[in-house]
Amino acid sequence: MEIVTIPESEILPARATLAAKGVYCEHTTAGNFAAYKKYCELHSRTPDSLITMCGAGLKSDH
Repeated sequence: MEIVTIPESEILPARATLAAKGVYCEHTTAGNFAAYKKYCELHSRTPDSLITMCGAGLKSDH
């Protein structure tokens, strides 16, 4: 098992990336996506990943 961490400064850019793809999410989901992107930087892209998408972006103010 491996835990990947990201700085908080990577959350909003990840959220913007998801929004550009049509996924309007809150910060918790954007954090998951940012960590996945970091994992891909460390180990390359995986063919079978699942990223949890919890919460709609309607609760976010950014």
